[in-house]
Amino acid sequence: FSSNTCTVTVAAADLQALTDGTTYTITVNVDDVAENSATPDTGDTFVYDITAPSIANVVPSWGTYLNAVEDNSDGTIVVTTADSANGATVTVTGMGVTDTCTVSSNACTVTVAAADLQALTNGNTYTITVALTADAAGNTATSDTGDTFVYDITAPTVTSVVSEEANGDMLAEGAVADFYVEFSENINFVGAPQITLQSNDGATTTVNAATFANDTDKAYFDWTVPDGAYSVYLDYETTTSLSAGTTIKDLAGNAATLTLPAPPAWGAQGTNASLSQAATGGSF
Repeated sequence: FSSNTCTVTVAAADLQALTDGTTYTITVNVDDVAENSATPDTGDTFVYDITAPSIANVVPSWGTYLNAVEDNSDGTIVVTTADSANGATVTVTGMGVTDTCTVSSNACTVTVAAADLQALTNGNTYTITVALTADAAGNTATSDTGDTFVYDITAPTVTSVVSEEANGDMLAEGAVADFYVEFSENINFVGAPQITLQSNDGATTTVNAATFANDTDKAYFDWTVPDGAYSVYLDYETTTSLSAGTTIKDLAGNAATLTLPAPPAWGAQGTNASLSQAATGGSF
């Protein structure tokens, strides 16, 4: 002691030997030179806490894509933490704005205003950055940057309807004419798409897609020439001849615009996107 004060040094190895999460009581004894003992002091405690809080999960309400319907209303981001105290603050950035929420039972929900979502740039990929305040012991969490999404508000469109038959092919009764509808981007189908065909005598036939798969940009159709049928040309009826089985949407969930390119006049080969397209197929 010196002037009623002294300093005790506790080795780092002894501190590191403590048990994480345990509360310890510091007991202090002192004797005078006559060996009279003071009442031990046990009024000081501390918690040994070396576990940093962490961000366990980040779930935006819109998933990995934000589409033209979802940005019409406020979005939410549910953040799950681990070893975080009630009252800790979660801060979400990465979308041009800063939003926060307060942790309760290791979770909180950030609300992102619709106006902020709509201010994003179409086609861009965004990284959601989530930060968490330090715990009472001063342990800091590592920011989470593992969640991204694409802002996509562009509806897919039909770019072409293409015959797979050779230009000028003559198809007999029972023969199959193959063609496909191509979209501007990969899409998902629910139900079989349908297209209405027309021959030059005015007869129409609705054909279901024979082959289509999610995350592709084409739907394939087969049309079998019926008994007794004769037509010099075959094409779809109008620009509105394509319909969805149930839905046709892109990977972001934007509903496709199903307007077809205008078919050429009867007897003319299409130059861009027709069943009678000269570049990749032809009249049949």
